[in-house]
Amino acid sequence: MIIFAAVEIIFLEMTVNSDVKVVKRYAEALFAVASRKKRQESVLKELDSLKEVFNKFSKQISFINDPVHKNEVRLDLVKKISKPCALNSIVINFLNVLAVKRRLPILGEVYTCYHELYQVSQGIRKIEVISVDPLTKAEMSSLEKFFTKNFKQNIWVDNKVDQDIIGGSIVRVGEVVIDNSVSNKINRLRLSLEASLAE
Repeated sequence: MIIFAAVEIIFLEMTVNSDVKVVKRYAEALFAVASRKKRQESVLKELDSLKEVFNKFSKQISFINDPVHKNEVRLDLVKKISKPCALNSIVINFLNVLAVKRRLPILGEVYTCYHELYQVSQGIRKIEVISVDPLTKAEMSSLEKFFTKNFKQNIWVDNKVDQDIIGGSIVRVGEVVIDNSVSNKINRLRLSLEASLAE
């Protein structure tokens, strides 16, 4: 029988509300536990490394998420996946909670939310860049340097992919949106033509 660390489990169970913003609640609970133990950065790194590992086991995770499977089956898979990663107890306990609650498939989204919480805690400003294709690491690094220099503040770029914009990009800085997408240009041209025809 697997024994959980009682304090972490109780804290997580009290914090998580599965009906409202599940991912955010799990990420916030994990970040709170990591903060109390001053392990925010190490937990972030471990979650990042787990993303790829979990992707390889996505079919198995989806299969064992079915309620017909007992918790032991899910916990055994978590143990199998996480063993080579040498995880600390915070992350292991968190994965066990996700397994028991049949929430393992949301781990990638939890990582994204946790990453944002970590960046905010470090005073690093988020800039969202929407593009048709994922930005390369070099492009992300270049943008971060550009914005850091111009804002005189540490910046991290959150890249989201949306093929509906057709081309170009959309940049969001707080409430400010710079829409340089092809879809926006087409829409502006359409509105201009409609106005001209209406005269």
